[in-house]
Amino acid sequence: MKSIRKILPFLKKYRWQMIIATTAMMVLSITDLLVPRQVQTIIDQGIANSDNQVVIRSSLLMIGLTVISLILAFVNTTFAVTVSESFAADLRNKAFSQIQK
Repeated sequence: MKSIRKILPFLKKYRWQMIIATTAMMVLSITDLLVPRQVQTIIDQGIANSDNQVVIRSSLLMIGLTVISLILAFVNTTFAVTVSESFAADLRNKAFSQIQK
């Protein structure tokens, strides 16, 4: 626990990037869970009732959800990698300066 408290100050300056990455991951999870629901709608309402409008509407919604998921995955990955690499660089620089002292 003590070591975690020592590294928390290094993470403070990346607070917003971590919030954005976490939020993107949560919304990504939600959109990924909505896709099977659309498949259910296509089968239960569209195919079972021979309603092509439901099939087309649900398919377009699935494509939209997939595009949103793709964008959110990109945002999450970009911010998470940026934070982790910057955090690691900060720790390396601090360790190097401590060694130099």
